[in-house]
Amino acid sequence: MPDQATSPSLAVFPPREVRTIAVEPMLALCLYSLAQPIAATALFVVAGDVDGWGLLPRIVPAHRVAFTTTAPICRRL
Repeated sequence: MPDQATSPSLAVFPPREVRTIAVEPMLALCLYSLAQPIAATALFVVAGDVDGWGLLPRIVPAHRVAFTTTAPICRRL
């Protein structure tokens, strides 16, 4: 049986940090769901203006990743 001093222990977070960790992804998803109708319309218009219909399957996931990662960062600022 491993010694407790050498075995890894689980981190115990205070309730306030647990709430923060749980709320941040929900906030990012909420903001994303509010911005998605606007962005979806704009992406099609931009792709049509620059004749980039072939690039649209790459642009949409890139926009989603950028928005999902930026929302929690902006909240921290």
